[in-house]
Amino acid sequence: MYESSVNLLIIVLVCVLVFILAFIVACKLSCKRTYKNGGNQRKFPEYKKNDKHVIVDLLNITHWYNKSLTSIDMNAIFKTIDITAPILKKRWPGKVTYVVKDRTHSFNDEKTHALYAESAERNRVVICIAEQYKDPPASANTQRKKHSADGRDDFYMCLLAQREKAVLLTGDRLKDFNEFRSELPPFHVLEFSYVRHLPTRDFIRPESVAYAKLRRPKIITPAEVFI
Repeated sequence: MYESSVNLLIIVLVCVLVFILAFIVACKLSCKRTYKNGGNQRKFPEYKKNDKHVIVDLLNITHWYNKSLTSIDMNAIFKTIDITAPILKKRWPGKVTYVVKDRTHSFNDEKTHALYAESAERNRVVICIAEQYKDPPASANTQRKKHSADGRDDFYMCLLAQREKAVLLTGDRLKDFNEFRSELPPFHVLEFSYVRHLPTRDFIRPESVAYAKLRRPKIITPAEVFI
């Protein structure tokens, strides 16, 4: 009689433990589904990478900030970085990356590179310069004449935005986006960062299959940030 009571008690305890474990698992699955569907997003906010990093169209916001200037010079570019960097870093605490291109009919020299490096260090940002080749690769088609053939900075901004899951700050609608891969000649990019003393170099061939899945990024306009 005593042994039967003990066995019964053990069976009851096992059943209770199984029920408790099943209840805990069910609650966790329910909470996970609720969170995924947005039910508890205020209590457990999802981390959004594109709320942390921003890619900035430097020439575009320089024109936006200096509407009275008939032409943009280097002083206007560096002044724009100095003005906008503190504002952008407050809104995007991760990384602020400015992208610019060299002039179509000239090449940047070492003095210009040094000024960009100083600006990146001074403002604690990253500056990427999409530069044309002085000696293009032998297989490169450099005779393309469409407007999109000069959009190396636009292409690289889209590429960075996708790589870093970041938003793109520009007033440009990127109308030539679908022509970039077929029209852009190869180019290279110098990246100046406040965390490194020397720049890094990226080599880009837009027609490569590596960029076949490039998509237009999420865009935010200067007016949405600075007004």
